[in-house]
Amino acid sequence: MDNCVWIVLVLPLLLFCSVMCIFIRYYENKIECIERECMYKYMTNFVTKQPNRWKLTKDFEKYLKRDFFKFYFLDIDNFKKINDKFGHIQGDKVLFMIAESLSKLDKRIKLYHISGDEFCIVALCEPKDVEEIEKKITTFKLTVKLPLGESITEEICIKVSVGSSQFPLDGQDYDTIVRVADLDMYKHKSNSCCKNCKNRK
Repeated sequence: MDNCVWIVLVLPLLLFCSVMCIFIRYYENKIECIERECMYKYMTNFVTKQPNRWKLTKDFEKYLKRDFFKFYFLDIDNFKKINDKFGHIQGDKVLFMIAESLSKLDKRIKLYHISGDEFCIVALCEPKDVEEIEKKITTFKLTVKLPLGESITEEICIKVSVGSSQFPLDGQDYDTIVRVADLDMYKHKSNSCCKNCKNRK
């Protein structure tokens, strides 16, 4: 009789608890997946699918614990002309192609798309390897035929203006390292514009 009472009263309760545990675990997994997806979207540029400025600031926390790294600030030369002539949809596609090519320059770099036509690269290498990596970045070129998907196209050669800074020589915090590289990039861009103006004359 006691066994029957146990089976009738306790067993359904155990079954109910087991089912509830399964449901709870299922929804916990769903919530974790949603959180990961939201975090990925928050840390990723919508156009190029590359890590964005927010991700760069978070990653800098671990970069600053290293003994050395080189930081590069990149600006796509004359990109506004591509948007103006071929439209923003074509421009976004070109940005995606640029980002994809930059990300494959070297396994020792981390690429970030921080805004519009501006990218950052962190070279996680030994000082002796900087020259090799820097040459790949500063000589970057990408030739595309625009508009994409059309039979009649115009060949465009895309180049970048690059500025750099070095940790810990040029700064020991995020703001300083980025500012030094940004100023260096604009200096190179200005010099390039001056040369082009002289050549036209």
